[in-house]
Amino acid sequence: QNHYQEYHLQLDWQTAIGTLTYIPSYTSFNSFNLGLLNFANYAGREEAYQPYNRATSHELRLASKDDGKLTWQVGAFWFSNQYQYRYRNLGPVNANNINNGTLTYTGFAFGGTGTNSSGTQQFYDFGSQALFGQATYKLTDATRLTAGLRFTRDRVDQRYLGLHAAINPALPITIAIPPL
Repeated sequence: QNHYQEYHLQLDWQTAIGTLTYIPSYTSFNSFNLGLLNFANYAGREEAYQPYNRATSHELRLASKDDGKLTWQVGAFWFSNQYQYRYRNLGPVNANNINNGTLTYTGFAFGGTGTNSSGTQQFYDFGSQALFGQATYKLTDATRLTAGLRFTRDRVDQRYLGLHAAINPALPITIAIPPL
């Protein structure tokens, strides 16, 4: 089951000195995938994959009017992206585990019953902020001189959690699966 949203907008305001532009955007993706393994020692085991991604950006810039020899623009940009991925080995498939669209397993929170229970979670957080400016001077009708500066600060944070266990503390786990 996948959910995707994307929104973009551009707003322009004419001012006495030029055009002020604001461009926001938002994107998100969520998914829940349930699969059945049918190979080697994992035959008959179910796995769940759950990626999640959210990105947001904002740009604000002021550009001069294009009515003279000198034109310019200055602005700021901000971007943030959070990505999360979860994988769980839910354990052996059992028809008794299915009850009105809900799967119930007995086992560790990350895994299923018996051996080879496992799960991972990955978290990524990306970000970028920037300030920029540019000026263009018209030397002749066919020749221009352009100079620009940009300051950017980027960051990337990553966390990873993995578990592989062969324990069975008999704790019930319930995963609700929405109807199709």
